Amino acid sequence: MVNHTLKNTALLISTPLIALLIIGYFVLEIVKVQDNQLEEERSHFLNAILENQIEDVSVVAHEFTLWDQAIQKVLIEKDQTFADLNIGSYLLKTYDYCATLVLTPDNKTWMRFDTSAKDSPPIPANLAANEEVLRVADIARKKSPKDTHGSGHWIKIDGQLFLVGASAFTYETSFSAGKTERMDIEKHVLMTFTRADQTHWDTLSKKFSLPYLGFESAPETGLVVPINDSQDKQVSHLVIHGHKDVLSTIFKRYGVAVIGIALILIGFALFAIKRSFDLQKAHREVMELNRHMDDLVKERTDDLALALEAAEEANVAKSTFLSSMSHELRTPLNGILGFNQLLAINKDSTLSKKEKGWVEQIRLAGELLLSLVNDVLDMAHVESGRISLQKERLQPATVFQQCYEMTQPLAARHNITLRGTPASQRFITVDARRLQQILLNLLHNAIKYNHPGGEVTFGCKNRGDNHVRLYVCDNGFGIPESEQSKIFEPFFRSEKHHTHTEGTGVGLALVAHLAEAMGGKVSFESVEGQGSTFYVDFPVSEELETVEIATNK
Repeated sequence: MVNHTLKNTALLISTPLIALLIIGYFVLEIVKVQDNQLEEERSHFLNAILENQIEDVSVVAHEFTLWDQAIQKVLIEKDQTFADLNIGSYLLKTYDYCATLVLTPDNKTWMRFDTSAKDSPPIPANLAANEEVLRVADIARKKSPKDTHGSGHWIKIDGQLFLVGASAFTYETSFSAGKTERMDIEKHVLMTFTRADQTHWDTLSKKFSLPYLGFESAPETGLVVPINDSQDKQVSHLVIHGHKDVLSTIFKRYGVAVIGIALILIGFALFAIKRSFDLQKAHREVMELNRHMDDLVKERTDDLALALEAAEEANVAKSTFLSSMSHELRTPLNGILGFNQLLAINKDSTLSKKEKGWVEQIRLAGELLLSLVNDVLDMAHVESGRISLQKERLQPATVFQQCYEMTQPLAARHNITLRGTPASQRFITVDARRLQQILLNLLHNAIKYNHPGGEVTFGCKNRGDNHVRLYVCDNGFGIPESEQSKIFEPFFRSEKHHTHTEGTGVGLALVAHLAEAMGGKVSFESVEGQGSTFYVDFPVSEELETVEIATNK
């Protein structure tokens, strides 16, 4: 009887203990898998951030070298004040660069601007003597004007890691004409330097919620993410700190003793349960926060609707702000498209055909959003005064064929008949690319705000003795009379058609500004339900000359 009782007691004790051991083991395995997945996701995310940083410095270097006024002032006139305001203190303060450098065709220092933060090592004095820096500069020079673009590189100089952007100075005419050889003046190279020290990575760690990101820490302390130069050679590394293997740590510390294992498994089982409750609590808090944010957004939207009546006074400030924030706006969009590409090219993906379709829709929506942002930023540059015009004497008809070829696919998708009727042989003095932009905006509107089976006609004709009139005519929806006084206002969209037509409402405002900047004038005629005709009048050019205009606010 005693033996039977002892057996039952032992069974009652051992059964839940064994069950607890089994459950605890599987719980810990699940936790380990989740931790490994989290580390892998963080690694992919961090690599995307590194690529995005390279893209950012590439874009900045390209924008500030594809600029005729910069070549004239910095390279030809060696205007120190202009250089400091544009590629010196402006870049250092706006993009947190620690130095900018202009190299001559023979790799001599033409100009250099730098700043040193407190408690940071001094910037190396011999930047122009570093072999990797010179190699990057030579790569930039070898790119032809038609293929010119910026590049970004991770370079280690005197034991310090720098993110370096590089681009060769290029005349806008050389780029637009598709030239394959550089002039001597176009072999100067602009280079930007960002110090990638622990402070730099701490900033990124906070910005992208990577709380355990360490720069050049001991590799055994966490997950290592290498930083490679342009030759795919590792120059440094980052470490995402954390435990790699929870089970091996437990067994090394406590051995194989049954009591020790049982106590540890009990503790981790309780931890897993607590973690589950914490996650549920956090989920509820996030849902509550989302609801609160929705209420705040609705409240702010209502406030903005009332504030729009006074927004005209802030228009100039808004334009300047949008212009200075161009890279900040592009960065998240590039991030979205980048992660979309990762999903699309992942060979180990288990996405279904339907889910892959959703991924494609994300890509299309992201590209559309990026295009709309570029339109808004283009408008901001025009309104803030930072617009460059390369005027030349030409016949409008020379631009019409390109516009027809670029617009015909869109017209075909909407079942619209597109006709071009250039009738004037007169010359006008305009920027060919901006004239094309004006025509494309008007043609896109004529197609989008039209009925299936409709027609769009565009051309040019003489108007009086001194003007050439460009026109785009459609037989689409037309513009209600109550809205005709507002259509050239930025961001205005028709209340009747904006819900099913893509756009931001800046197209016509941009057309009016660009035409005015080139000496033209925009007008229109429209009857609701019958269609619209937009006119752009330019004065006749009598002199054979090339005019360059560049403004910088």
